[in-house]
Amino acid sequence: MLTAKRKPSSADLGDDRPVAKRSNSLSHNAHAPWLQESRPSRSWRTLGDRGVRTSLPLENMVSTVRDLIDPDFDPLIALLDDEPRFLKPLPSRIPPEDLEFLRFRGALSIPESGLRNELLRCYIKWVHSFMPVLNLQEFLRCVAENDPNGNISLLLFQAVMFVATAFIDLHHLQAAGYATRKIARNVFFTRLRLLYSLDCEDDRIVILQTLLLMTYWSDHQNNPQRDIWDWIGVCNIHAHSIGLNRDPSSSTNMDPRTKRLRTRIWWSLYSRDRLIAMGLRRPTQVNEGTSNVPMLKLEDFDFESFHPSVIEMFRCRQLEDVTHQKRLATMFIEKAKLCQCIGRVLFAQYTPSQCQFGVTTRTTISLVPRQASESELARCSQRLESWLSALPKDAQFIPASRTNFHDGEDVLLLHGAMVRMLYHATTSALHRPWAFTPNKDQSKSRRELIQAAQTKMHDAAVGITHIIQGLNQLNLTRFLPQSGVTVIIPAAVAHLTNSSSGNPATRESSIYNFQRCIQVLQGLRDIYPAADMEVANIEAAVKLQSDSANTFLRIMQYTNNSGSMSQGQSQEHARKQSTISNPHTIASA
Repeated sequence: MLTAKRKPSSADLGDDRPVAKRSNSLSHNAHAPWLQESRPSRSWRTLGDRGVRTSLPLENMVSTVRDLIDPDFDPLIALLDDEPRFLKPLPSRIPPEDLEFLRFRGALSIPESGLRNELLRCYIKWVHSFMPVLNLQEFLRCVAENDPNGNISLLLFQAVMFVATAFIDLHHLQAAGYATRKIARNVFFTRLRLLYSLDCEDDRIVILQTLLLMTYWSDHQNNPQRDIWDWIGVCNIHAHSIGLNRDPSSSTNMDPRTKRLRTRIWWSLYSRDRLIAMGLRRPTQVNEGTSNVPMLKLEDFDFESFHPSVIEMFRCRQLEDVTHQKRLATMFIEKAKLCQCIGRVLFAQYTPSQCQFGVTTRTTISLVPRQASESELARCSQRLESWLSALPKDAQFIPASRTNFHDGEDVLLLHGAMVRMLYHATTSALHRPWAFTPNKDQSKSRRELIQAAQTKMHDAAVGITHIIQGLNQLNLTRFLPQSGVTVIIPAAVAHLTNSSSGNPATRESSIYNFQRCIQVLQGLRDIYPAADMEVANIEAAVKLQSDSANTFLRIMQYTNNSGSMSQGQSQEHARKQSTISNPHTIASA
């Protein structure tokens, strides 16, 4: 940083005396190698005779630089200022051969400052509010001030870098040498997984924070032995091992900020467990009965002012506007409450089953519908409707304009839309076991119940599709979290089922809505491998359902057309071709 005006020492830069050591100097530290590796080269070399030893620039060159730029400029200090001194050293117990392996695989390298800061800005904007597991004020202050006493874990920092690759503009990744977003995300995740696998962190809170962020990536093709359901299981073990499932309010040896952080991490884990269980159709792993942590409230969030250096570096509305922070916190609280409903629906309406009993190379347990009582269906339905009727206004953001958002309003709109889509997806999951084809031998009341369930599923699918279509027209679907795939899939499946309806109007509208869902999933394929897998599954289902090749091509027509366009072209096409007639309906569908 050239803004720091610090005088050089009185020592002659050209003599043979060693430069005075600093606490984070360029001298080699095997357990903090990023102090040497964050830039391609850290040595100065004089021009001319190759026999001249490596040194700082010649004194006359330094004088010229000082005269032209800053009389107080010190090249050594400037060089040190660009080093990531906010990271704590790796544990000394890690053997040299493991450090060398991590260095060879790139796990000890962090992005250069420009890319790093852009990734952090995307994390602030698109990740933290969906999963508030960091003490964000302190984390960002340490980075912005490059605080040598910051003590930030390399494991956690790499996790933040990784998860933000889903949301950063692609040109930043391409400028760093990554041809596609998927390649970049795989590289960043591999670094993170290696650090975790070699036990490069001792703090279990940090490990838990990292594992939760790792659930933003699931690649069944390249990593069939470990998916996000497995990571949640490991998270649950770590959480219980340090008592995160117990109410921290009565503890006398924790400061208030730590208590708030632990509460947020617990409910982040709980919510992620429910969403992953619903998305993968797997059993939940976090037992609500073992916890006495009270439901989140606004007081569990940190609304303190961010350090001026943080605001200056990242220039993000969420850092300055406490009203926005509180609205986003309210949305997360309501999502956690909705996840309680999701857990109840999965427990009451589904049962674990081993559909491929005997297979040992991958996880085979799944949830299948169970024969639940009508009274249980009514209780779950009532609980869902009670949640909806109590939804506070702050969790239902409606933009004042459909074309001109104020800074930060896009984040509020996306979060509010996700909460509403999760409600629709939960409604669909609740009624799915009841929406089978009715039998003529069944009673009238049972047939009416089946018809009502089918209507509920149809309405939920239409509601989800309407919201994602609006988000897509605003070019916001690319910022959906991985749970965005979770909510789109049941809508796409419902539309696909109705595409074979005997009613021509229903059939045509279902095909249209199905194509809208596939359009968004196509855009998410380069971000989340789960979307890639689900699109392949849906294509296989379409082939089975289609009575001819022409029918298949007609149903998948939009997929094939849009597949030839890049993601950016597709989004630009969407912006040119359509506008939202009423953005209010995105939040209220």
